[in-house]
Amino acid sequence: MAKWGWKIPTFWVLGAITLLLGTMTAGAIQNYQGYDAAVRAMISLLLYLIGGIFWISVTIAMKKKL
Repeated sequence: MAKWGWKIPTFWVLGAITLLLGTMTAGAIQNYQGYDAAVRAMISLLLYLIGGIFWISVTIAMKKKL
């Protein structure tokens, strides 16, 4: 792990956190204080995509390092 530096573990953890937040948001889709269910679904989809981008960048960086 020392040869990868700090970017790979950081991006991996950030990807996991954004996927967790996307899952929590998707699981709690209800009408809360003016938020439409479609807006919450779009937010959760956006968080899924951001988490996927983080994890894809980690795999590309690991492939280049190995």
